[in-house]
Amino acid sequence: MKRKSPMPSPHVCAFCKMDLVPALIRPKSVLGIISEFPGPVEVLTGKPFSGPAGGILRAELIRVGIDVDTCTITNVWMHPIVKACKGHDWHLACCLRAVKHCKIILLLGSTACESILDQSVLDVSGLRLTSRFLKDVPIYSAPNPAALFYGPVGELRLAFEKLSKAKELRNGKEKSRKH
Repeated sequence: MKRKSPMPSPHVCAFCKMDLVPALIRPKSVLGIISEFPGPVEVLTGKPFSGPAGGILRAELIRVGIDVDTCTITNVWMHPIVKACKGHDWHLACCLRAVKHCKIILLLGSTACESILDQSVLDVSGLRLTSRFLKDVPIYSAPNPAALFYGPVGELRLAFEKLSKAKELRNGKEKSRKH
């Protein structure tokens, strides 16, 4: 999928030549959000979670007191998944570099959970976990917000409620209030 833009993208996958949607890195963010791959709107805009699923993510995080505009956001795959692309490890490494400064991670969807935790999102949704990739960083997981187009909101809300109570987020909010 190509961006509808007069300017060529400086971000192209070295493995399959698809346009990349780079991470949205906020250096002072406490929360890093890692999803699966960008959707069609994200590919066109070049920004993660700028489409309909981004609207759901924003609304559900606000509901539990988290402003998505303070988060670093990236995907395991920086373009839609295609079988021809053999760059999974490269994409994953870029994703992990994007969130290396974050104190807590939220994984969204099955691809993110399987790539980083080696577990299904349905098995670990809402649990506090760790990963061999992100040592000493607490990780929470939830279904991808796009899943709400096809099913109920309950599992996502439960996971976000548990995330919102994480001490790393509370400490980050306390520090930002003091400044």
